[in-house]
Amino acid sequence: MENEQLKTCQSSVTQEDRESALVAIKKYANIYAYFPEEFKGDREIALAAVTAYGAMFEYCPEELKGDREIALTAVTNYELVYRHLPEKLKGDREIALAAVTEIGSVYRYLSEKLKSDREIALTAVTENGLVYRYLSEEFKRDREFALAVVNKVGLVFRYLPGELMGDREIALTAVVKCGYLYTYLSEEFRRDREIALAAVTSNECVYMYLSKKLKGDREIILAFAKGKTE
Repeated sequence: MENEQLKTCQSSVTQEDRESALVAIKKYANIYAYFPEEFKGDREIALAAVTAYGAMFEYCPEELKGDREIALTAVTNYELVYRHLPEKLKGDREIALAAVTEIGSVYRYLSEKLKSDREIALTAVTENGLVYRYLSEEFKRDREFALAVVNKVGLVFRYLPGELMGDREIALTAVVKCGYLYTYLSEEFRRDREIALAAVTSNECVYMYLSKKLKGDREIILAFAKGKTE
């Protein structure tokens, strides 16, 4: 029945009109919002519109909002689309994963079931580190999850709970990804030569925050010099 409806929508638009509409969308995606209903109901035109600008999903007729390809295309380029999906598509794991892969902040709008999906959560935080704040306490206190996240997005280290910030392997991983995170470390870790060397190797500016003893370390000096010459 759904396919019949789509065919009916498409049949009311001539190929010449369709081509003109597609050219117009390439020039100005928002123009779809002002199209007559028969144009909005044409699947090819609607798909082109949401491909150019996902927000145009709002102006699609209801039967096209339930079209999986159109929905999938829209959610991967405009954050707010996910909230307006039909309920059956909101529960679609593939759509949710595709959405957070491109726009991590979509994670906020997912169902609790999808939020508890480890791959979706990790993918969302990898795309946008700030999403870490929306994770469940279970994920936030999961050492392996934290290590995986920091290995991809070092800056997330700043949002970890104290016990994980105090984990040496996680701290070392963090400064390898982002040397400046050295300034967020405990005094114990800031005195750690291996961590200091990794931080300076990642960002030579960290050298200024080292202790006098570490500033005099030959290998650290060489790492600093190499960074300044590259």
